[in-house]
Amino acid sequence: MPITPAIFKYINIFVGTLAVLGGVSQIRRIFVEFNVFIQGLFAIVLSTYVIYLEFKIPSQLYKYASFYFSFLGRGMLHFLLVSLLGHNITTFKFITNFILFFTGLGYIFCHFTSFIEEPDNFKISNNVIMVGDDEFDDDDDDEVV
Repeated sequence: MPITPAIFKYINIFVGTLAVLGGVSQIRRIFVEFNVFIQGLFAIVLSTYVIYLEFKIPSQLYKYASFYFSFLGRGMLHFLLVSLLGHNITTFKFITNFILFFTGLGYIFCHFTSFIEEPDNFKISNNVIMVGDDEFDDDDDDEVV
């Protein structure tokens, strides 16, 4: 069975929801460990965008958070979420971190393979996002004499 881009949509929604729930379980520790509370807030914000991108792509997000638009960036984001949610491990958070870690490995593997098609939300107006793409470059090529 080939991997279709629609599968990534379900994976992102599932993993994003797990990470949001893991972040919510950490923010209740505001009076015990404030740094764990802040890490939970970051996990919620980062995971919410993973879910939101499956339904709508904000116009400025590529400019400020382009890692959401590549397999390598998503894989590294999952590793970051594992480290943010690695406090006060319960059974639920252990399972969440396990799933996040291995989906991160899967995304990094997808980045280095050429036979897996990118999901639609990795593309802007049907053009594949590439480094140095002139459409998104804000730099002027004016020469200084």
